[in-house]
Amino acid sequence: DIRFRLDANGSLDLDQTNQWMERVNSLDGIEFIEQPLPVKHPGYGLLKSNKVALDESFIGPEKINWEGVIIIKPSLVGDWDDFLSWRKNRSNKFVFSSVFETAFGRQASLWLAQQDGSPHAVGFDTLNLFKEDGLDLHQNGPLISGLENHDWEKLWRKIK
Repeated sequence: DIRFRLDANGSLDLDQTNQWMERVNSLDGIEFIEQPLPVKHPGYGLLKSNKVALDESFIGPEKINWEGVIIIKPSLVGDWDDFLSWRKNRSNKFVFSSVFETAFGRQASLWLAQQDGSPHAVGFDTLNLFKEDGLDLHQNGPLISGLENHDWEKLWRKIK
């Protein structure tokens, strides 16, 4: 029952993205691939998949025409009231993610994610990167350890 999210961070070209999407679309275990193409790449309009998520492309609600999954980084969306108003009129799936916030910024970002009520798990895997200052209201979640030498390519070939 594990679901994976892949993040290309804009590193693929259109041909590579289409090859990856053929694999991703055929696998139930892959939820989506984030930002396969560079920001503002015209190829996003050509992709035929509901398993593509915009990440770095989404900085705020103005002038975005995307019906798929959008990764929201609350610290980057600008005015939250404007965002929440815009959000009410959208049918997109939203996933909330971090951008190395302090304890205060993370608490505020988690509040915004809670307002949305998205069923997707939030992506705040930066929780333990700052020195413990006693101000954090949230403990780090469970961590997977022992996978430093895991053969991810072998896993990928197995699920193809």
